[in-house]
Amino acid sequence: MTQGASAAADSLRAVLDSVFAGRDYNWVEKPDPLATLWRWFEAVRRWFTQLGDTHPLLFRLILIGLLLLVLALDAFRLLKFHPGKTPAEYGMEARLAGEAREEFRELVRKLYGYAFARRPCGPADFAAWRAQAAPERYAPTG
Repeated sequence: MTQGASAAADSLRAVLDSVFAGRDYNWVEKPDPLATLWRWFEAVRRWFTQLGDTHPLLFRLILIGLLLLVLALDAFRLLKFHPGKTPAEYGMEARLAGEAREEFRELVRKLYGYAFARRPCGPADFAAWRAQAAPERYAPTG
């Protein structure tokens, strides 16, 4: 590069540096308060997609199992089934008396912990969760 070209490049660099030093170009990435939730949601979505690709039968069995727990609760009139509801919405909606209502909410919290927070869920944990999820444990309030 010649000395004239070098000087022109330096002048251009100086002008660009002065322009981009202005506060209009102070690019700061703003933190997203829901970023962790979105990462968990994306991780669960990828896990379900991968599970569906690698173990389609297990994937279907899990979905059917979750649907049967909700339909059983609907049959007991503990909640109203809708395919667009989240487990947390079912937990808030359940018409249960005092202690049973809190037990059901804890059941949903555990589900979220297993699904989103990657808490371990071995066979004993799943058996305990399933026993707590038995629909006959929860009687509707008036």
